[in-house]
Amino acid sequence: MRYKEEIELNVRALMGKSEIKKRHGRAWGKYDSNISNYLLGIVIGREITWEEAKSTNEKNPQHTGYAGKYVSAKSGSNAVERWVAEMCDHTAAKLKENGFVCPVGFVSWPTLDPMIHHTENTPGVLKEMQHEDSQVLNPERIVPSHGYPAGLFGCYHIYPHFPDFMYRKPEYSYYRDKKGILRYGGYLREFMKNHPEYPALIGEFGISTSLGCAHKHPEGFHHGRVEEKTQGLQLARMYRAILKEGYAGGMIFEWHDEWAKKSWVEMCYMIPYARHIYWHNTFDPEQAYGIVAHEPARKPFRGSEKAYFKQDALESKVFSIEGLDLDYNEAFLFLRLKLSGKSCRYFKPGGTENVSLLIAIDTFGDLNGTRRLPHPQIPLLPTGVEFLLKVSARKGAVLLARPDYNRGDSKFSANPSNDPDFKEVKVLVNREQVSDRDGTLFPAVYFNQSILSYGDFRFESKKYNSLAHYFVDDQTGSIVFRLPWALLNVSDPSSRRVLYDSRENLPAGPAELWLYSGIDSIGTRKTKGFKFYIAAIRNEKIVDLGPRGKGGFKPDTERFFWKSWDEPVFEERLKKSYPIIRKLFSEVRSFPE
Repeated sequence: MRYKEEIELNVRALMGKSEIKKRHGRAWGKYDSNISNYLLGIVIGREITWEEAKSTNEKNPQHTGYAGKYVSAKSGSNAVERWVAEMCDHTAAKLKENGFVCPVGFVSWPTLDPMIHHTENTPGVLKEMQHEDSQVLNPERIVPSHGYPAGLFGCYHIYPHFPDFMYRKPEYSYYRDKKGILRYGGYLREFMKNHPEYPALIGEFGISTSLGCAHKHPEGFHHGRVEEKTQGLQLARMYRAILKEGYAGGMIFEWHDEWAKKSWVEMCYMIPYARHIYWHNTFDPEQAYGIVAHEPARKPFRGSEKAYFKQDALESKVFSIEGLDLDYNEAFLFLRLKLSGKSCRYFKPGGTENVSLLIAIDTFGDLNGTRRLPHPQIPLLPTGVEFLLKVSARKGAVLLARPDYNRGDSKFSANPSNDPDFKEVKVLVNREQVSDRDGTLFPAVYFNQSILSYGDFRFESKKYNSLAHYFVDDQTGSIVFRLPWALLNVSDPSSRRVLYDSRENLPAGPAELWLYSGIDSIGTRKTKGFKFYIAAIRNEKIVDLGPRGKGGFKPDTERFFWKSWDEPVFEERLKKSYPIIRKLFSEVRSFPE
């Protein structure tokens, strides 16, 4: 009854005939503008999860059909299908009562499609418990009548990377467009073959440009970790396939980024969860689907930086350290490492010099982390460190974590130590699955968060790369890094909190942490500020240290302590995908024959 009441409130609001009293968590206010003439259609609900479908069907086995005036559910339909038909029927009736009609649609997604996907099987899990292929909302069982002139349509949220059967089903790889294999088109074609005659609209399809990845795809249609121009090209391929396969159009998700969103790979690490809206987690794919970027207004190294240390170049050394500047905003910690002469050029891609840098980062306090780095000539550090940024002319850059502070292994303690061990941070993004048809095993896939990409991340640059972490700035003779806060286990930069939890048996992986623990379940504490120690290495020998002291590192360098904030400041920017999408929509004006 409450859902029907909400439908009635919405219909009256669209007609400009509603004044809803203030209520917590739901829309309210005075609606006095009639916008019914501008409506293309009304969509009921959102995607129904497999858990909701399973529970609803099990608790209501008697609800197997619905005879509506405008929309019905066939005999033998399940409780979810009956509910969908009834809500669509109720909406159509209320629209007619208020003197206007428009198409009415329901929402679904591949999780509830009517096909059987043999590749969607997690070893040891019964088919009826498979998250993405055990429940069904079959459009064939939801039927319109001729008494409602505006008609019924299905609205489907279909992304290329999820569920896994979208790219693992062998038959989908046979689909081709002008660019080659397009498994997304293969799914669209099969789904349309199982769809009734009324229209099918793709209500959501999209590509995220986040630095992090939550799901990998064999053709590069990943859940995150897609460069901006590539985002535009991939969206164009998907949209053309949508039209080619006879859908009633498609809507790109979305116009602009949303910092308030979250995905399963990141939400358990954003603590306090209530404050995650105050900062931009660039590792979270759900925050970067937009064609318009929402970026921090504070740009690095434009008068707001802190000179962490400065020192004279070593006269006897071609390659030495001159200083480190630090800056920050709602998305990143920035480092600008100044090197002597033109030695920063060694670190451009293709460099052949045998030179490298070790940048150790202390994010906790003096007692946590290790005081030893993985080179025998480097003296003990004045404080313990939790992270190690390794930059090599020949191999690129990685940011490694202490084994007991590696979120890929659900370790968050960073105990005091004197060993030189650091590990890559790898997060599970695609679960291991098996085909129940032929036993084909699909191994688990991990995303290596430690690998840093080279490229200029300044938007005004002609060589702009939206996925870049660092670049060489010839003008200042420095290497500039931007490190996502999440990469340093900062749970909330706006309140200067970092992950800290000494429990040994936390569930492994973000999905398990969220499932068994929920939000704000990992311990945190406020950082005392960050410290940095740098070693320059040439031909495997230490040639300089920074900040340099007598016989080792300077022991009393102040910690870097940024200001907290309660109100993020952002600005909008059209992503490099925008011109591609604009051109696409100017070219595609009608359905292909």
